[in-house]
Amino acid sequence: MTLSPMKRFLAVGAKSDKPAIFIYDVLSQKKKRTLSFNELPIKEWVSIAFGPGVEAKTLISLSGGVGDAVVCYWAIET
Repeated sequence: MTLSPMKRFLAVGAKSDKPAIFIYDVLSQKKKRTLSFNELPIKEWVSIAFGPGVEAKTLISLSGGVGDAVVCYWAIET
């Protein structure tokens, strides 16, 4: 779980058979985006961080669990 640099958005990683990262707008308390990575068998996201400077435009995540680790760079606006 992480807050964006300007504390407007909250990113939460969910652990499941098909883990996802949920982006919430803190002010409206509504879900803004759902990010999922289906190319490899990922079990969980162990680290999530918003990119510096620009508010909620990029996110970096690291998978964990069994197997190789995967680093993803997300362009949230697209």
